Amino acid sequence: MTIAVSRFSSWDTTIVFGSDRLTSFADYEQAAQQAGVQLMPIDRAPEGAVSSSAIRRALMQGDCEAAAAMLTRPYSLRGCVVHGRAIGRAIGFPTANMEVDADKLIPADGVYAVRVHMPDGETKPALLNIGANPTVEASERTLELHIPDYSGDLYGASLRVELLRFLRPETRFDSLEQLRRQIQRDIQSLTNN
Repeated sequence: MTIAVSRFSSWDTTIVFGSDRLTSFADYEQAAQQAGVQLMPIDRAPEGAVSSSAIRRALMQGDCEAAAAMLTRPYSLRGCVVHGRAIGRAIGFPTANMEVDADKLIPADGVYAVRVHMPDGETKPALLNIGANPTVEASERTLELHIPDYSGDLYGASLRVELLRFLRPETRFDSLEQLRRQIQRDIQSLTNN
């Protein structure tokens, strides 16, 4: 594992790292070495205080761009594709329902532009819906991935999804047709950016 960190020329003694309250870059390097983690220096840290709490807060607000700036990479989720209710397929937008580890932080409900790493190593732009699907009156929170122009079978596959941009909050539509039209606009936003 490699972690990107900034090597400041002088450390303010008020700066501490993690629960061990490490106070110098040398402390940080030693802790990383003991954990088997390689540090990768970067030129400068993102603006503002960087902490695991700040990253979690950004993700819980749907601000995956701020989280990526602090992490120096997009936040990602890895999960296994499981069977869902097949409603997406019924309206022309099949989804891969992802089951992730229970201890993984799931960002705020809504629709995200993402990059999915496929089992064959290829990456594709996709949409990720996180939430309870209020239009179809589901009650369970799910992660549903729609990969435009993909028609293969992904059941049982492990996928990694990088969150790039929050597109919109999860919305209850009056009909499946309204939902279908919104998904078309969401897909269009993937190709426009």
